[in-house]
Amino acid sequence: SHCFAYIHATEVGGTHPALIEAMGRGALVLYLNTVENAEVAGDAGIPFEPHELAAKLREALAMSDTERERLRQKAMERVRARYSWDDVTDTYEKLLAGLAAPKPR
Repeated sequence: SHCFAYIHATEVGGTHPALIEAMGRGALVLYLNTVENAEVAGDAGIPFEPHELAAKLREALAMSDTERERLRQKAMERVRARYSWDDVTDTYEKLLAGLAAPKPR
């Protein structure tokens, strides 16, 4: 939470807990633009292509404190809304209940 930015450059692995944790702690997030990372970060982070990282870092440095704080707040809100343990537990309970339900013959 005290860093200037968190850079998430992972290409594979699905939803990565490190990205969620950085967002939840209010880091300014720059993430490699993959489907999985974009699904997690949404518009609460700064996507980059592999050849664009230096340029995106310069953009982040040029942002006003207000712009950076807006992204940090959006990141925390997104994590609270989508990745709480209550929501994860509810989703798994529904999935397991559906799998355990008797199937019509």
